[in-house]
Amino acid sequence: MGKSDVDRGTEVDDVSSRTLPALGSSSAGSFRGRGLVLVEQVARRWGVLTAANRKTVCAEFSLDAAGHSA
Repeated sequence: MGKSDVDRGTEVDDVSSRTLPALGSSSAGSFRGRGLVLVEQVARRWGVLTAANRKTVCAEFSLDAAGHSA
């Protein structure tokens, strides 16, 4: 990373912990799994935290001074 690069993080909560997200596991006509394909392409790293009745997808991004994915 350059001197002007910054790291940013984001988290998305889901109150259903029954199904863990999986990268690109959607079927034709389904909307599941497609968001993680995008996250995988631009995030420095990502993961899933689970609790009793919820899950949280966390991602970290490295951005340049202009706010673009580095």
